[in-house]
Amino acid sequence: MADRPHHDTRTRPTVRPTTGPADGAGWQPPEHEVEPAYQPVQINRTDGSWTVGRING
Repeated sequence: MADRPHHDTRTRPTVRPTTGPADGAGWQPPEHEVEPAYQPVQINRTDGSWTVGRING
């Protein structure tokens, strides 16, 4: 062990958690930057048929 360098943990920087939209902080973009988006999707039914649907977001 004598050949390994000593690491002093007291000199390490403090890491603080960041907050943002992903953590539910309630951030929203400015209204003028928001545009509706409609994503078409294929819905597969249990009987093997399918239909077109849409995800709104």
